[in-house]
Amino acid sequence: MESRKGVKINKKKTEVNGLKNIIVTGDVSIDFLEVSTPPVISNETGNNYNWNTYTRTKHLKKLGGAMLLAEFLRSATKGLPINVIAPNILNAEEIPPDRGIHSFISLKEYPYSFKSKEKRVYRVNGYKGFDGPDDNSLPYCPVLKDDDKQADIVVLNDAGNGFNSNEEVWPKALQGGNKPLVLLKTNNFTENNLLWEKLVKNHADNLIVVIDANQLRKEGVKISRCLSWERTARDFVWQIAFNVKLVNFSKCNYLIVRFGVEGAILYVNHCGAVNSWLFFDPKLREDAFSDECPGKMLGIGSAFVAALTAEIALNGLENEVLIKGIRQALLSARLLWRFGFGKKDEEIGYPDSKIFNIFENESIIADTPITCTPIPEAADLDFWCIINDLKQTSLKEIAYELVKKGAEQTLSSVPMGIFSKLVTFDRTEIEGFQSIRNLIKEYLDSPNINHPLSIAVFGSPGSGKSFGITQVAESAAPGELKRMEFNLSQFESAKDLVRAFHRVRDVILMGKTPIVFFDEFDSNFNGELGWLKYFLVPMQEGKFKDGDTIHPIGKAVFVFAGGTCSTFSAFSRDGDLTRMVLENNEGNENSFQSKRETKDKEYFRMAKGPDFVSRLRGYVNIKGPNQLNEEDKLYIIRRASTLRVLLEENAENIKDSKGELQIDPGVLRAMINISEYKHGLRSMSAIIEMSVLAGRKSFEQATLPSPEQLELHVNADDFMRLVMGEVLFRGIREALAIATHEKYRQEQEGEKPFNHPSMAPWQELNEEHKESYLQQVDRIPVELAAIDCEIVPLVNRRPNSITFGPDEIEVMAQIEHEYWVKGKEKDGCRFGAPGNDNKKTHPDMVEWNELSPGSQDINRNIVKNIPEYLSSLRFEVRRIK
Repeated sequence: MESRKGVKINKKKTEVNGLKNIIVTGDVSIDFLEVSTPPVISNETGNNYNWNTYTRTKHLKKLGGAMLLAEFLRSATKGLPINVIAPNILNAEEIPPDRGIHSFISLKEYPYSFKSKEKRVYRVNGYKGFDGPDDNSLPYCPVLKDDDKQADIVVLNDAGNGFNSNEEVWPKALQGGNKPLVLLKTNNFTENNLLWEKLVKNHADNLIVVIDANQLRKEGVKISRCLSWERTARDFVWQIAFNVKLVNFSKCNYLIVRFGVEGAILYVNHCGAVNSWLFFDPKLREDAFSDECPGKMLGIGSAFVAALTAEIALNGLENEVLIKGIRQALLSARLLWRFGFGKKDEEIGYPDSKIFNIFENESIIADTPITCTPIPEAADLDFWCIINDLKQTSLKEIAYELVKKGAEQTLSSVPMGIFSKLVTFDRTEIEGFQSIRNLIKEYLDSPNINHPLSIAVFGSPGSGKSFGITQVAESAAPGELKRMEFNLSQFESAKDLVRAFHRVRDVILMGKTPIVFFDEFDSNFNGELGWLKYFLVPMQEGKFKDGDTIHPIGKAVFVFAGGTCSTFSAFSRDGDLTRMVLENNEGNENSFQSKRETKDKEYFRMAKGPDFVSRLRGYVNIKGPNQLNEEDKLYIIRRASTLRVLLEENAENIKDSKGELQIDPGVLRAMINISEYKHGLRSMSAIIEMSVLAGRKSFEQATLPSPEQLELHVNADDFMRLVMGEVLFRGIREALAIATHEKYRQEQEGEKPFNHPSMAPWQELNEEHKESYLQQVDRIPVELAAIDCEIVPLVNRRPNSITFGPDEIEVMAQIEHEYWVKGKEKDGCRFGAPGNDNKKTHPDMVEWNELSPGSQDINRNIVKNIPEYLSSLRFEVRRIK
């Protein structure tokens, strides 16, 4: 159920026509890797020298910059007819020490991965700084002794350390009439840059610029970090279009922006025709790979460019090649990070060519998928949610698969927000939760802040506010926060709040950081929103008063959970009180609605609402498992994701060896499609807890609670109708298939020979034809769900008349064709002329838009007749309101 097929890596390498020369040059550095080991107390030889009793520190010199890039490129093209030409520098000693750029990096042992903590490798612990020429003269720039003015590809490393202004050391291929492909790895903005001016003037058509997103941010380009991949793409598209700082980048045909090792954006501008692609890891946000592999790593950008260059050298400069190359480049960069500088007992150094031989590491990269998807036009990006781009039957079908198989198997190409046990696919929720996570993490990492961090969470009762924030906090600081909860609607006086603050302070004095939930903080207390004013000083100054004594609170996270307002907008009365009051007083005195709004805002102001809001550092609206409005289509996915978590926690025994939950189709249909859970998440949980699941291998209809118990949490009649509807539909499956076949025979009479195999009566059809019709019947609920319709049994009445509109028929027909193609593919059929038993080919094995008008009409007629087939068997199609 993927939105767009991920870019597949072709294991068969393309043949290269003749020997290709690739020039690699640019700024170089000498990287000093510092490794410290504990003191040695004694040894087997008995020679316990005094210096051994101190911490041992080693410094290893490694060539960096363009030289590291050249080394990586040789590894990436090993065994191929490609010649990498780079400055003839064999070791760091060849660079004049008084003119070289020196970087100093401390290394430390880290777990190989979160799953393999016992295995350890060296990675970067910290960057200690740089050193260069004392007289501020031009740093050392290497000279190409074996330069080739006819080079096919030129790869340049511009770190802003003199190479871009020293034309004497530039490759000859850039200075003649030759037009090589140029890859520019840069962290240097292009103003007053001689190299950039040269490249744009003479090589713009064949220029690929690779830059790190953090460098753009450093220069003031506003691209959000760690919110959602859709938001990142939106920010980039806006910035590249309107930010004058990026105007130079729009002059080259190809721009690649790296977002760590988790994602990238490819921007292609051919004569004003702009296309962009977003690459991302569905399971990871930007900068999250370090959670899996702690520490940092040097040379990530060089590994990325080397892998990309190798792919382009093999297959040329086409968009498809770039897409494939960027995916491989991200995977290679990840492998570099994962392997680090090697294990303790090995020689410290960069990994060899194994980081570029993706297929030797398939088991490693299987857990780190990279998905590619086109970025829409700028006007659509504010509302862009990748899950809505899915090319599939319906969200309901995805929901069913999500419950049974889990997120990773069902939505492997869709961004998911994973916050401990909480998984969400809704972009707005991901961004809201991620903002809160960022706030908590930054707060806990800031030692000098001693007043509480205040955030708010809103949602309808039972939406999962406490669960959501708890999981987000746990993902930000695993095991570090102690949860506390106070329900303000149960407090009788302000003294109760003082006692609560004392309990919070006690936890802090014990050395722990509490996360304190103040539930129903917006409830009435001596008037509307009466509790707000009591929190102003504790929130701002981190103090509270008990009698005549003022007590400091200390470091804590305050979470204000709304009880009467389901959104921040409803709580804050949309802010800007003064402006709205003035507008209402000027022109809307006679408007009841206007006066009501003015009164609400005045209440909010009098209750110190604006002061309270000013002390908040963030908020999130939690949507919960119920549909909020007609535009809220993703509630079905939220519901499925929640149901999967609840079943895993409360009935793990129904999971088989493959991780698939065994749940009756009717039960699953009811749990997903019921119109409302009366108490939200609490009702979903209650139904599972009331079901008899202990020790059972599957969630069957017989395990459900009685209708009387169900009525506490859902409309029991509707719930059981959904449960039984699946059973009843399965009971008429073959009868429907027979009716469908008979309709086909009537329509084809005179068109096909009487003795044609497909024209035989049902009893005489071969098994392949019968199975085809049965599969067609199985698609009916899927197709109806796509247009918000369902099948219901008739009881002592005639069927309602329903006619599908042209748009509905088109949607259903495309689904019918898509599933037909998938079924044929499973049988080994492929595109081609009409086949026979020995040759499984069919001309209709194509996308809908490529299908002939006649074949499209066949699909339209199939779905158009669904109400007729069902009514003949005492069922009808009903629109879901």
